[in-house]
Amino acid sequence: MLLHVAIVSDQFLPTVIPTLMHRPRLVVLVASQPMAAKAERLRRMLEAEGCAVDVREKAPDAGLDCIRAYAARLAEDLTTRWPGAEWVFNATGGNKLMTLGFVEVFRERADRIIYTDTAHGRIEVIADRHTEATQPEPMRDMLDVPRYLAVQGFRYQRDAAQEPGRLARVDSRRDVAAHLAQQASRLSGLIALVNGLVQAALDDKGRELVHPVQHLKEELRGEWRTAFEHFARASLVQWVGNRGVRFPDVESARFLGGGWLEEYAFVVAREAGLYDVRMGVTGVWEGAASARNEFDVLACHRNRMLFIECKTLRFQGDENDNDLAYKVKSLSDDARGLLGDTWVLAAQEPSPILRDRAKQAGFQMIGPKHLRTLAGWLNLWKQGQS
Repeated sequence: MLLHVAIVSDQFLPTVIPTLMHRPRLVVLVASQPMAAKAERLRRMLEAEGCAVDVREKAPDAGLDCIRAYAARLAEDLTTRWPGAEWVFNATGGNKLMTLGFVEVFRERADRIIYTDTAHGRIEVIADRHTEATQPEPMRDMLDVPRYLAVQGFRYQRDAAQEPGRLARVDSRRDVAAHLAQQASRLSGLIALVNGLVQAALDDKGRELVHPVQHLKEELRGEWRTAFEHFARASLVQWVGNRGVRFPDVESARFLGGGWLEEYAFVVAREAGLYDVRMGVTGVWEGAASARNEFDVLACHRNRMLFIECKTLRFQGDENDNDLAYKVKSLSDDARGLLGDTWVLAAQEPSPILRDRAKQAGFQMIGPKHLRTLAGWLNLWKQGQS
């Protein structure tokens, strides 16, 4: 029988990852009083994964002698309850003093002491009673997007790929999305024009097509005309004379009004070979069931998360830039925790203010000039180099 012991802290991933890799018969969660609520949430998450969990509350988080004594009593109890069991202490959680006290006691009693080195994607073996030649264990992909979000306290409900026929439609218009993304720096005016047409065609909430026919101020020529011909061949618009276009349905309008960048990011991320990629992910945070959140693109690879926000509109003014930066930082920090990164893809050149806000908030701005190299960015992130 394999048994894991872990101290509960703010970050769950260092406990969850080795638990899912090793699948112990029982997980013993040690929680100080301030961590009691978090221990309960972690227990529910692990039990949903089929793990038996025993929560030990009111562990001391100060006073080294008290911590040692608590750890010794716990070790004796585990030995009495499960004689002959192989047990592992995960030394990643808890404050430094708790970790130190438990390691001192468990070094002679646990079969192994491990540490989840998330930065380097491996499980370090601090001590092993059966050998002195310890070797780190590479992390395996254990977390897809729904499971990662569950660890962070977000209840995944669905993603756009679950819509009937959605993936087929994404594939049918991928060339349009790729052209707009890869030529975004040259087609800024066209993108702004299309955004304006779509906004006029849809209702205020973007859910209904209220004015499907839109008229252009002048006849399109050159590259812009070629782009609209491309839209028409993909059945995204229909010509109405020389200066009018009709959007056939809400989805086509929303695609041309910005959805193309989300689909481009989704397709490129999947082709980069990331472990799990989802777009249009919706769900709710625990304790806030009435407030639904949506993420443009989320990807997991080697138990890290990449949060991608896609923007095709040009923001005007400091207030909008600040609002966007705050929204992205807040939502992405909650969703990805410590093991992840946040990118904002912008089809229109970000303002200097927005770029400064991105640096302050710790997320990466990828502007129109670099959308064509998104695959390269993703490959670097996949290798842990971005």
